[in-house]
Amino acid sequence: MTLVRTWIALTAIALLGVVQVASAERIEPPCLPGCGCSNDPPFVRTPVAQRPSAADYERLVSQTGDSACEVAATAVRSLELLGDHRAEATLIPLLRHRACRIRAAAAEALATTGSGASVAPLVGALRDADARVRTGAAWSLARVGDQRAVPALLRAVRDTSSHVRQGAATALGRIGDARAADALVRALKDSEKHVREAAADALGRLRSRPSS
Repeated sequence: MTLVRTWIALTAIALLGVVQVASAERIEPPCLPGCGCSNDPPFVRTPVAQRPSAADYERLVSQTGDSACEVAATAVRSLELLGDHRAEATLIPLLRHRACRIRAAAAEALATTGSGASVAPLVGALRDADARVRTGAAWSLARVGDQRAVPALLRAVRDTSSHVRQGAATALGRIGDARAADALVRALKDSEKHVREAAADALGRLRSRPSS
């Protein structure tokens, strides 16, 4: 990827305006071998307008298919900032992208753009080989709040990654399904503090719900 090409692509996205700004964010862990990413510098969230024109929005969507991983990932992050539900149809297929950075960005972006149509694809992303993808999927399912995700989240609360376990516990608490109680009680004994805190908060949410 040449510097000129990167500058042109990022400038096109930045032309959408500087209405909503987020700080640069390092994306960790790096892509797994064979994942389709080069050793490009970490990408950043690009400032975008909250209400871009139709032409600018379509230009941004087209950037998600760029062959350069950094350009595509930056465009996905910009869609996340917009929070426009039109982006859902663009982001769902990216959960199967060969690059883990793109899959992770799409999984996280669906937290602001996803609906019930995202549930099954995000449940599938909970089985991704990359922990960042699984974590993004768990947190997005927490935002979508659909009970269809509960069985997969009950498995995810035992994930090898503590960040996935934390996201799954949070999602179970926000969904509020009583089936999660036993798993959340077990998570209170997790080796990681942030998981135990998430489980405690989730149990509090469950017990504060009126019984049906």
